[in-house]
Amino acid sequence: MIAIRPRARTIALAFRLFLAVVFLIAGGSKLAHANLFVTTVQGYKMLPDSLVRPFGLALPWIETLLALYLLVGLFTRLAAVATSALIVMFLLALGVQLAHGHTGDCGCVVGIDNPVITAFVGGANIGPWDLVRDSILLLMAAFVAITPRPLLAVDGWLQARREADEDLYYEQDTAGSPVV
Repeated sequence: MIAIRPRARTIALAFRLFLAVVFLIAGGSKLAHANLFVTTVQGYKMLPDSLVRPFGLALPWIETLLALYLLVGLFTRLAAVATSALIVMFLLALGVQLAHGHTGDCGCVVGIDNPVITAFVGGANIGPWDLVRDSILLLMAAFVAITPRPLLAVDGWLQARREADEDLYYEQDTAGSPVV
């Protein structure tokens, strides 16, 4: 097993919580303005018309659920891998839009114009910063995915409990007691 320094686990925790906040804001804003987000997805012209509405309605829920998993640290590594895959999809979509010269609404957040939030989550226009930001988010999610034993996570509590149960099992087994 790879030895992970406590500092790396602390950095992974910070990244995990930051990603959770970003995805909660993004998913929550899209849930609050679902029809507007569906229109934004349609504007990307990357999906067949029959998939635009289902995709536009499902994506905010996926983002929000991933954010909650990251926030509480449940299925942390799997959630980080799924988050990475989602960010790769965002990078591809934004890259295609930039390559075609489209700089309209990115749809990253809907109905929020706070400059701090739009700097970290996405603004009204697509630009090179969106690719840089999403690349940084991708690196953060990948770091969380490769860091075992997350701090302050339900996963860590469950793993510690599982190990305690295993220790109890082996203690009973070596003492000659019947093992169930």
